[in-house]
Amino acid sequence: MRNGGNQIEIIVYNTAANALAADDHITELAAASEARYGRRFRMQDLDRAMDTVRSGLLHVPTLVVQPSGKDQS
Repeated sequence: MRNGGNQIEIIVYNTAANALAADDHITELAAASEARYGRRFRMQDLDRAMDTVRSGLLHVPTLVVQPSGKDQS
């Protein structure tokens, strides 16, 4: 880091299980598919995926600045 403005980019990845569990649209799509084609699969309590699958950003990031011993200005 340098004096003045600094920019930091944090890229967070997640699993498909978390994404599906949080997407209310999936339930609607499954119901529409069942109405059209009959029951070909059973939805697996996707909301429970959030209980056991941990991924993504789990805590607020903290920046720790340590002096490098050199003058960075």
